[in-house]
Amino acid sequence: MRFFCVAALIWGVCVIMAVPAGATRLNQDDGIWPNHSADWVRTLNRFASTETDAAFYNPAGLAFMKKKGLHVQFTNQTVYAWRGSSQDYWGIGNGEQWKLTNVMRNPLFNKSSGIPDQYTAETLSPSLPSGDIVWNGKNYAVYLSLAVTQAAPGLTFKQGLPVMDFAALAPLETASLTYATPTDVQAYFRKNYARRTEYYIAGTAGASYAFIDWMSAAFGVRYINASGKQELSVLNANSFYDSALVGNQGIHPWMVESSVKGHGVGFIFGLHFKPIDIIDIGLKYEYYMTMALKKKNKTMMAPETVMLSGQLNVFSDSWLENKMWYDAFPGILGIPYVEAIQKMTYDDIKSVGDTLKVTYPQTIALGFSVNIIKNLRAETSGEISLRPFADLGGRQKYFHLGYRVGQCVEWEFVPNYFVSAGYLYTDFGIKPNHRNEVDQMLTNHTVGGGFKLSPIEYLDIQVGAFYVFYKPETQKMTTSYTNVSGP
Repeated sequence: MRFFCVAALIWGVCVIMAVPAGATRLNQDDGIWPNHSADWVRTLNRFASTETDAAFYNPAGLAFMKKKGLHVQFTNQTVYAWRGSSQDYWGIGNGEQWKLTNVMRNPLFNKSSGIPDQYTAETLSPSLPSGDIVWNGKNYAVYLSLAVTQAAPGLTFKQGLPVMDFAALAPLETASLTYATPTDVQAYFRKNYARRTEYYIAGTAGASYAFIDWMSAAFGVRYINASGKQELSVLNANSFYDSALVGNQGIHPWMVESSVKGHGVGFIFGLHFKPIDIIDIGLKYEYYMTMALKKKNKTMMAPETVMLSGQLNVFSDSWLENKMWYDAFPGILGIPYVEAIQKMTYDDIKSVGDTLKVTYPQTIALGFSVNIIKNLRAETSGEISLRPFADLGGRQKYFHLGYRVGQCVEWEFVPNYFVSAGYLYTDFGIKPNHRNEVDQMLTNHTVGGGFKLSPIEYLDIQVGAFYVFYKPETQKMTTSYTNVSGP
């Protein structure tokens, strides 16, 4: 399977009053989005910030803000993202030889009915707002930050997902061997659809205090409200074993819809060092309590082979629900319910239940900012995500350590007018064989830039954009659909 993706975050506007300031299939495991402020959009590196957005990126830096008083920042972002994947389908052909199936991109059908060359997904969010409020005193600051920590605003796979077609085709390929005269599937058409909607909204409150002239410390508490929904459907699915379109076999429809909701709490600790006026060094550690969301399955209907495989268990909130489906449709195989469970993997069995653990990983972030000359600043940043130690109900074993590293420069080309450019490299730490089409978590390079204008003393306006270059990945996938044509 090949994964590829491009995404762009188009603009951000920042207004400061009073004082200037991208794997379960039910949840994105990417972690907290870094794009909180317009400052970040145009620089991509903010872990040494001493401006208003430090409430999110470097809270200890708030104690070193240049101007005292009330700081208010508002950022709005327009996000467009596109994802793509393609899959080569291998199955058992005549003579039990592994081969590429004939159903892929069959010329008898147009692109609207056959398997697509590429499965794509798109999402467009006209508005993703966030903001910070800071009160800065002589050597202290208190702050409140509101942010979208992750989102999938209607991510729609109009052609469905590759795994959905694989789940329909693999049993048909194998079943063809049981015929008196084995024959391959010659044609296949269906109407597939998948959609994910997800919003995690976080509020963070805390304080920063400079206990000596060159060092400060900060503490904050973050509350996260999470909700999400995943839908899958396969309708009007049929296959043909003869090129003349005879030997039709209908395929049971899929209707799957599940939602999750809940909340979580995290704690943020920070230090900021200012050994000399031209250098700022920020250090931040974030720790999150176990976040378990309540899972509710509204609809669960799929072909028996898919249900018996356990691949849809993650959408189920109880075993009773699965058993009702098995009992209602015993099928031609006559597989006992208990035997089906015995053939499922441990992870598939464990994924059934009314909770889904989505705990954010602990992170350690470091930023180093230096004014090379009076009107030219450079910042370097890095972040490590301790993903293998997050409580994800067992999914943490799918991860290595994740990390981000970046660099930016900001030039004040005339007084109070700034131009900036930044770069960021991100590796989510996902083990390659655990990527999926819904949550690809591709390694990527991000470039960004923008402008900051301060036309009057108490107003900053920022406009920025970034573009993400994702590294395409190819992986081998083997999915077992148990008891398709025998034990």
